[in-house]
Amino acid sequence: MNVLGFWLLALAIYALVAWIGGRRLIPIVGQLLVAAIAIPALLLVWVEPHWQLSATDLLAPAWLNLAYGLCFALLLGYILSDVIDLDLSPACVKIALPSFLVPMLAGLACALWLLPGEHGWLSAVGIGLLFSITAIPVLYLFLRTSATRRKRPSACCMRRS
Repeated sequence: MNVLGFWLLALAIYALVAWIGGRRLIPIVGQLLVAAIAIPALLLVWVEPHWQLSATDLLAPAWLNLAYGLCFALLLGYILSDVIDLDLSPACVKIALPSFLVPMLAGLACALWLLPGEHGWLSAVGIGLLFSITAIPVLYLFLRTSATRRKRPSACCMRRS
């Protein structure tokens, strides 16, 4: 029950930050702040000393792996549905490909350097994809902003009507 309680508390913290941030904070910034500061602090200050749960215990349940996979698939589908609605121009592709490939290659290089071993290539591909997938929302915001600034049919990544 404590494991489920922790994850419900983490979701409540994310919701609270989204509600408080409102229009003043880009959602990804609030999510990153919670993931980088609030959740680790909660683990160190409250969950480990009082609930006697480690990070390994919190990640152990099988239902959590299923929930993570489902949430990841839904989020990726949501992101890709926005991409499908865009008209891609050559200028847009010139921005998008390097914006995806540079983080991918940086992730591959970091993983091969930091995670050597027999499964190093699989870890490297996973870390490379992680780097590039986290760059997608920023790339989307940049391309959408670029398209709205130009306001003409040949603009980069205009939505189809």
